[in-house]
Amino acid sequence: MSPEIQNKLTEFSKHIVAHGYYKDAVDQILKSIHTTAARREPASTLLTGPSGVGKSTVCKYVMQKIGAKQEIETEWGIVQTVPAFYCGLPAGTTLKSLTISMLAQLGCDQLNGDATTLLYRLMTLLKTCKTQVILLDEFDHLLAKGAEKTKILVCNWVKTLMNETLIPVVLAGMPECQSIVDEHPQLARRYPFRANLRPLEFASNDSQSDYLKTLKSFGAQINRIGAFSDSIYLTDQTISARIYAATGGNMNSLRQLLHEAFSLALTRNIGVFSEQDLVNSYGCQILEGSLIKHGNPFTMAPQEIRSIISRSVR
Repeated sequence: MSPEIQNKLTEFSKHIVAHGYYKDAVDQILKSIHTTAARREPASTLLTGPSGVGKSTVCKYVMQKIGAKQEIETEWGIVQTVPAFYCGLPAGTTLKSLTISMLAQLGCDQLNGDATTLLYRLMTLLKTCKTQVILLDEFDHLLAKGAEKTKILVCNWVKTLMNETLIPVVLAGMPECQSIVDEHPQLARRYPFRANLRPLEFASNDSQSDYLKTLKSFGAQINRIGAFSDSIYLTDQTISARIYAATGGNMNSLRQLLHEAFSLALTRNIGVFSEQDLVNSYGCQILEGSLIKHGNPFTMAPQEIRSIISRSVR
């Protein structure tokens, strides 16, 4: 793949469509920041949703909105401020490894000590960095594992972090995180704001629907970046239905489908983005949330696609 094509694909991958669910989630997180600051009491947001609906994207969008890291001069010297701190939790994360990872991301090189010492060091550094919000992504990797005793320790860790720093800690994870948080009243009351992301709902005629506005936005980016002389309309009634059948409205799958189709069109280099690119894109990968059990939605009869979608939304 040429560097030019790679650059175009990278530019496309950075495009974020702030549809209704995203906006609601971002608003809840921003509200938690303002409420915590005003009341001087933790009031954070629990962000949940199935895989691929955009929880990580919301977290990163909040980071962009609040502002980037910058250096400021204090009486103690030059200090880096971190207005929004993001940390994704890999599988197998423990409280100690999470604390160490957060310290390292904040530039701390003192990573030894017991759990209590490390947590105190982290809380001190977060206040020094003037952090306004902490975003812990894939938190189910930590919260949903182990025995009840382990879950209590995790809940207490989060509660202490918020109480001592007065920084809201956004927990982003799978839907089951909500029941685990709610089972621990002392933590649950610190999460008055809830946002639940879900797949986009199908709409074939409502041009103001989140689904069609999302397709229109992605289509505009493909045409702008690719500079195609001829291109399909993603919002076309038949094509939009095929795309929905292929992805089930899952945002990550929608991105995967369009990214690969865009790549195929750019590689072909004849200035055309066609439905055949969608046919080939779907045929070379497995998409989470797809409503199709067998075959390719971009080669099926329109009435068959409508029937499949109708059964899925009942």
